[in-house]
Amino acid sequence: MVWTWRFEKADGTEVEPAVQPEDFTTQGDAESWIGEVWKDLRGGRGRGRW
Repeated sequence: MVWTWRFEKADGTEVEPAVQPEDFTTQGDAESWIGEVWKDLRGGRGRGRW
């Protein structure tokens, strides 16, 4: 199984994240990654509004 992240606006439309995620082999790896980059994602450096 592969774990990935999908980034969406409140209306459900997909947006390109500020930091491009990879495919993860475990849920734990995916969650660790989001824990490491959430400030960059939240900082609005990507397209779309948070």
